[in-house]
Parts: sequence; C-alpha cells; structure tokens
Amino acid sequence: MGDVGDIMKKYVGFILIYILLIASSLISKAYLEIVYYILFLMVISQSLNIIMGFGGLYNFGHAVFIGIGAYMFALLVVQGLNPYLSMIIGGIVSSIVAFLIGIVVLRLRGPFFAICTLCTVPAVRYLIIGGKIAGGAAGITLFRYLGEAYNPYVLTYILLLLSIAATVLTLKLSISPLGYSLKALREDHDAAETSGVNTTRCKVIAFILSALFPGIAGGVVAFKIFWVMPETVIDLSWSIEAILIVLLGGSGTAIGPIIGAVIYEILKDLLMRYFPGLQLLIFGLLVVAIISIAPEGIIGLLRSRFKRLRDFLI
Repeated sequence: MGDVGDIMKKYVGFILIYILLIASSLISKAYLEIVYYILFLMVISQSLNIIMGFGGLYNFGHAVFIGIGAYMFALLVVQGLNPYLSMIIGGIVSSIVAFLIGIVVLRLRGPFFAICTLCTVPAVRYLIIGGKIAGGAAGITLFRYLGEAYNPYVLTYILLLLSIAATVLTLKLSISPLGYSLKALREDHDAAETSGVNTTRCKVIAFILSALFPGIAGGVVAFKIFWVMPETVIDLSWSIEAILIVLLGGSGTAIGPIIGAVIYEILKDLLMRYFPGLQLLIFGLLVVAIISIAPEGIIGLLRSRFKRLRDFLI
C-alpha cells in the first residue's frame, strides 16, 4: 500500500490534469471540442518532446507524421478496414517513414537539421499534389465510410489514451539508458560520441518513437474531419505549436508538454474571443515573454520558486 501511495503522490499532477479534462469533456459539446484539441496538442507535443526535449533536435517536420497517419488511415478505411485498426497501422507506417527519413536527416545537426525537417512539410505536400497520390489536391472524402460510426467522445478518449501512453513512454525514457544517451548528445554531441554513445542510433530510435503517436493521432484527425487532403492534414502550424508548447511547458520534462498544452489552448481560445484579428500577435508576444522570463519553461520556473514541488514536476 505504501508503494501505491508513493506512486499516486508522485504522479498526482498528471492524474489531476487528466481527471479535470475528462470532467470538462462531459459538461457540453463546446467543452468537449476544447478538450479534444488540448489532448491533440498534448499528443503531438509530448511525442516531439522525445526527440526535441531529450535529444535537443528541433523537428519542424513533425506535422508530416500526422499527415502520413491520416492518409494511411483514409486509404485503409476506403478499402473496408476497421477504422481503429487503421489508426494503429497509420502510426506504424509513420514510424517506418521516420526511420527512412531519419537515417538521412539525423546526420545533420542544429539549424541544418531544423531547416531540413522544415522543408519536408511542403515537399510531402507537393509530392501528393504533383503526383496525384490519393486524390492529389482534392484528397479523399470519408463521410460515407465513417459517418455512422462517428462519435466525438470516442475520438477524444482515444487521444486521451494516446496522451497517457506518450507520457508513460517519456517517463520511462527519462530513466533509461537511451534517455541518458540522448541527454548527453543534447548537451555535447562530440563529447557523447567520444564517450562511446552511438549518437546516430539513439537519434534514429528517438525519431521513430516520436513519429508513432502523431501517426495514430493523424487517423483521429481524419476520422473527425472526414476529408483528407494536403492542406488539412499536413499543417506546418502543428509543428510550430508543438515546439512552442514544449518550450512553454518545459523541454525534457514529462509534465511540461501537458501543462504547456493546457495553458497554450486556454490562452489561444481567450485571445481569439476577445482580440479577434490580433490573437496571433498578442499570443506570440506572450510566449516570447514567458520563455524570456523562464528559459526552462513553466516547470523550470516552478521548480526554482517552489522547491517542495520538485518531486511532482518531473
């Protein structure tokens, strides 16, 4: 019983946030939509945290994995496959693509890696449109295949399970040999290689893991909007939002992306309501101000101000 109590105490922050999100989703359809998007942001930012927070690599192409998962989901559903199984297959295919991309781009470092991944977003879009793959620019309409099965609560709770799974993986990774190796190369790539860390192997594994969850989430997005096309499922803004949330909450921490996603979405929603047209400018300034005040994110700020909370802010 003591061990259970210690575990509950250590992870009380995670548990409370998820309970509040579940409770909020039951209030109304409007709240359900907000919770859905918060959980979606949690999934993509927590998965990005694996490669960015631990490995120090800014992947601006994270949205590509969402798109791959969405397209794979759509193609399988059209063929009559179960939609929930199609989501999982979409995540696996995203990880396979991440491996193929990773063995090339992960040899780059710093801004070179960031720029290369940034280019993958328009490259994949133009490949689909120019090659007329899966309907090209017109995309694939899914309503007649999924209309009767649509349930917003089910989709939201799938994202909830994905968020929990990504968080558990992050917690496990933080105390694993792979996690320590990624942190070492984040701090000093050359020193890590000199000490015997196979940096390329570590980065490729982290890249594969980080692609799995957005790939599955892409299937959820496709299920929700019923229309898969390059502009709707390969959105660069998702990559930027995920990076901002990781920085806002606390890079390299498990609870940072969770808190960051909640704060980000609440601020974004309030600004869109009260400052329409100016929300992006004001939000950008707010994020810059928060990151300037707390370069280690909100979690880093709380750790330094409230030492008693350090055991909970992991």
